[in-house]
Amino acid sequence: MKQDRFAGRYIIKLISSVAIAALNVAVQLILPRALSVEEYGYYSYNLNMFTSAVVMANLSASNAMVAKFSKRNEELGIVDFYLGFYAVVAVVLNIGVALLMSLFPAMRESFGGQALLTVLLALCGCVVNKLLSDTISMYDASAISRFPAVCQVILKLLMSLMVIGGYGLGILSLRLFYVFQVVITGGVVLFLIISLRRDNRARFPEYISRGVREYLKEYYVYCRPLVVATVISQLVVMLMNYALMSFSGVTEQAMFGAAWQLNLLVSYVFSPYAELMKREFAVVAGDRQMLCDHFRQSVRMMLLVTGYFSVFLAVCAGWVLPIVYGEKYIGAVLVTQIIMYYTIYQAVGQVTGAYFIATERTRVQAVFTIVFQVLTLGAVFLFQIPNGIWPEGLGATGIALNYLTVNIINVVLMVGFIIREYGLSPIWENLAGIPVIAALTGAALIFRELFSLIPGEGIVMIFIRVILTGICYTAATGLIIWLFPGLTLGATREAIRAKLARIRKVD
Repeated sequence: MKQDRFAGRYIIKLISSVAIAALNVAVQLILPRALSVEEYGYYSYNLNMFTSAVVMANLSASNAMVAKFSKRNEELGIVDFYLGFYAVVAVVLNIGVALLMSLFPAMRESFGGQALLTVLLALCGCVVNKLLSDTISMYDASAISRFPAVCQVILKLLMSLMVIGGYGLGILSLRLFYVFQVVITGGVVLFLIISLRRDNRARFPEYISRGVREYLKEYYVYCRPLVVATVISQLVVMLMNYALMSFSGVTEQAMFGAAWQLNLLVSYVFSPYAELMKREFAVVAGDRQMLCDHFRQSVRMMLLVTGYFSVFLAVCAGWVLPIVYGEKYIGAVLVTQIIMYYTIYQAVGQVTGAYFIATERTRVQAVFTIVFQVLTLGAVFLFQIPNGIWPEGLGATGIALNYLTVNIINVVLMVGFIIREYGLSPIWENLAGIPVIAALTGAALIFRELFSLIPGEGIVMIFIRVILTGICYTAATGLIIWLFPGLTLGATREAIRAKLARIRKVD
């Protein structure tokens, strides 16, 4: 398999992510229409609860695997140990959930009375999705992007075809969707793992492994500072979703789920970059100045790229939601707008997380995680649970505000901490992105209001307005980048030209 330079790898990942996002739209268009609002609410609830459960049970071992395998590609034993560990985690999770739901009626009620088989399929779907993400990280650690990118596109194509076929035949249900997800994703993951091992053995004929006992010690040292923080963080996320379901009902869960799916759509753009930066930060960890430059440029890049998509979706949410989900989700406009601005800072948070992982600053990362969860827990009582300020709670809007406010605070603190270590101004570094986001928001608002004057009703006219607004908004974004390259990309025009010239030479 061909290894690529960072610029080439990101371009490959970005192109594949756009293709994946486009294919995923088919699923997002059909699933809310095939399921009732209540069923879609259960889908959202299952996804959020079990994603947190899998991450919690993982104990940050995936981060340890990426940080170490990035520096020691010849040592396949690092990967093999992790795969064995993850297999045990998957078995324990399934047995644990099955026992809890069988023995405790309250556990079954917390999932809205869903059948045990449906819940276990939902859990397995999250297990294979997490393993897919970890497997892609193994390829990123090996500087290989093309092969896994193609496999991911094929995966999404197969999922889209299955969902479209099931919907067309009138047999698509939540349970059948989970079956498609587990079988197709599991098969692609297995193929990716086998291919990675073959490629690694071809490049490094001698199999190197330090043994289970040695890796237990190594992973333990890396993960120990993060375990408590990770468990607390995921428990708080589960509490947030439980509070939403319990106090606001499954319909509000569905509205939040609709907004969160758009968040996941945008994540196809910034998550690949954040994953690649784990390796890039690790490689230059010994060069203080280069590490600082990489970090600052990455933060600016994430603010611009994620902001471009998120701001557009936020400003045009009233048009986008009917196109994607249908009129029954028009109540999710405000929730979507809040979540989209959260998404911008979520992307920056992933960059800071990649920095801490790559430099093995796990204790610092753990402290920030705990602070983040304390604030989040307080926000649950402020925004979600009925109180003196909001007697009925704020429902989906409340959980969105929780995500937004707490994440901004945490990201500002993390960026400030990192930048202060290099003797730079934390205040300026955090304020630098505000003019960019404000300019993008202003441009999107102007063009939305302009094209809203076009007469006509119906989904076709809404689609035309979205397209016209998007074209003009994109042109305005390009102008902003050209006028302020340092603020938007952390680079000069000359550096941008040179980078584009190198990208054109990527095979």
